[in-house]
Amino acid sequence: MNASNGTARTNIAIRGLIACAGLLLALLGATLSQQLSTSSGDSSIVALVNQQPISIKDADSLALELWALPYNKLSADQRSTAVQLLIDQELLLARAKALSLTTTDPGLRKVMAAAAIDQITNNFLQQPVTDTQLREFYQTYGSIFDQPKKIAVNALRLTSKSSIQTSANNARRG
Repeated sequence: MNASNGTARTNIAIRGLIACAGLLLALLGATLSQQLSTSSGDSSIVALVNQQPISIKDADSLALELWALPYNKLSADQRSTAVQLLIDQELLLARAKALSLTTTDPGLRKVMAAAAIDQITNNFLQQPVTDTQLREFYQTYGSIFDQPKKIAVNALRLTSKSSIQTSANNARRG
């Protein structure tokens, strides 16, 4: 009984060490990637987690959400916090995928769908619109800006033959 307890404890300790080493590698990789990207001039990626890039657009979206400032206007501490949050999100997402939670948990699927929609919307809203694009849109869909013509309608209640005759005569005269 003691031998199996010792083996179980050893297995738990080994798993814990492996998990810590993996987390350390991910954080170290993200830090090295960030240093390499700033020194090599590739500013489109702020970190790399498990070979998944975290883009400057992701960092901008988070920075705008948290501080209402673009990523490049943040202080060093705020940038570090933003990158750490993005790394944590990526690690949690990778863990959820590894546990197949993304396919089996409907709540998580809803949250992921909402996050994807938010990301697509943010990416779309960050794209500048040119005057040419606006003119093309207006020319293509100009009808949605037209005001409908208004018609005034008067109703007559005719109760006798003489009122019908009078109304018909007035209508003929214009």
